[in-house]
Amino acid sequence: KPVPPMKTVPVAVAPRPKTASRSRVPLIVIDPGHGGKDDGATSSRGLLEKDLNLDISKRLKRILETRYGYKVILTRMDDTFIPLEERGEIANEKNADLFVSIHVNAAKRRSAHGIETYYLGVANSEQAQETAARENGELVHSVKDDQVQQILASLISTTKINDSALLAVRVQERLHSKMRKKYSGVKDL
Repeated sequence: KPVPPMKTVPVAVAPRPKTASRSRVPLIVIDPGHGGKDDGATSSRGLLEKDLNLDISKRLKRILETRYGYKVILTRMDDTFIPLEERGEIANEKNADLFVSIHVNAAKRRSAHGIETYYLGVANSEQAQETAARENGELVHSVKDDQVQQILASLISTTKINDSALLAVRVQERLHSKMRKKYSGVKDL
């Protein structure tokens, strides 16, 4: 069943982020999670996460390009499987200013509902660690050298992580604020 079109909501235009070169348009890479052989979560009505992620990502791309003038690339434009490690490589190869992966979740409990925003960083809780391990799969264990893993862990706690945390907080606040107007019971997770 196709996803019904979203209503357009007017949003105040935010200033463009400052970049090293003022003449360069920021590049955002959006990753519609899952795809191809990887369905992701399935709703009680059979909606696949991979399809919803792609739909949301295409809509977000259109908004970011037309409303804000950003350059946007999607890691996939159709129902294609792209291994996890290649998704980040796409952003790195293009020298992206921002990498955003879009995911939705499903739960068997009807009472489970809410909005979560994650960012790359050190997992602070057991639940966050479990989510990171589940979502990152074999990438977590791809480097066997303990010393290299320590160096990589150290690099994670740089300014980029702080910037990511600030952006994640803003995204979470806006998503929750907008969604609770339409769905009063939505939880800020």
